Amino acid sequence: MKRYIIIDTWNGEGYTDSTAGIYLFENDAKAKEYCLNKAKDQADAMGTIIEQFRGGEGYRYKGSDDDDHGAFAFLEVTKPIKGVILSPCVNHYTVIDTQKEWDNQIRIALRDGEYDEDQEALLKSGNAHTVFVHANKMDNDMFFFELDVNAKVFDEGDLEFDDGGDGVEYEVWKDDDGQLYKIEIQIVRDFANATKVKSYHEAKFG
Repeated sequence: MKRYIIIDTWNGEGYTDSTAGIYLFENDAKAKEYCLNKAKDQADAMGTIIEQFRGGEGYRYKGSDDDDHGAFAFLEVTKPIKGVILSPCVNHYTVIDTQKEWDNQIRIALRDGEYDEDQEALLKSGNAHTVFVHANKMDNDMFFFELDVNAKVFDEGDLEFDDGGDGVEYEVWKDDDGQLYKIEIQIVRDFANATKVKSYHEAKFG
């Protein structure tokens, strides 16, 4: 299995959920298939269309008015990588290889962006992780994701459910050694298969 960075960007409502992470696939074809299926899920739910993204690195989905759109892209990890910077407003991402360039991008963000004190402290530390910087000079919001490309990547079968967490955003699972892991929950709303109901009770219990 090979390691890939999967990019998930979206510029509509909920764009702050745009993310980047490490996944395992057999080859480029499997990674691309994953991106296509994720894009199809979104397109089916929203009634949008799909097209190739960035020369075949993934797939872009967009609405008929072209205002709201998103993308799923993949990149094989073949060398050390520090992190990824996302600009969801334009579905753009930049992979940063070195600590020096990461620090340089942080300096640019501190100079040009808007953020709160906690985010500024993270940016200045050089260890920014999922940090939101609002409205740089190009009027694009930015997200900094520091990635550990050598970290262990789990499938669901590798872990055992341990605790419900907050039941909305995350759960807690554990491995065979008892090590706990926070697992973020993602919800996909299937508007394409919406069914009529007469009451909340019918929606819940059928």
